[in-house]
Amino acid sequence: RQIQTSHINQELCADTLNPNAKKFSDVKKELLRVRDELEQEVAELKQKAGQSLERFKVSEVSLSDAEVDYIHPVVEHQEQSLATRAKMVEFKAISIGHVDNVPIRNEIEDLKRQLATTKQQVESVNNRHLQKT
Repeated sequence: RQIQTSHINQELCADTLNPNAKKFSDVKKELLRVRDELEQEVAELKQKAGQSLERFKVSEVSLSDAEVDYIHPVVEHQEQSLATRAKMVEFKAISIGHVDNVPIRNEIEDLKRQLATTKQQVESVNNRHLQKT
């Protein structure tokens, strides 16, 4: 959105011979550079995650063959992501002073329910493992 805004401002300044056109051009270039860097980092992270999941398959098969209960790394990651998102939504609601706002409250409650469900799954696997030992 900022890139589009800078582009529009640059075009308007160029049309009116405004000296700020170069400033908007520089801002646009910087935003495009940052966007490209972030896209590259995201692609690298996705590739690393895929490689990690591939490497885990050997352990996954061994754990399943040995009938050992375990929590899959994807489930652990989802739990961490949900917890982080819930905190972010709460902070956002507090920062804008709208904790009583229905959509935000509903979003917080939904995230808390999802987090509780994931935690129950993790605790269930952990309890089964402890009972076996």
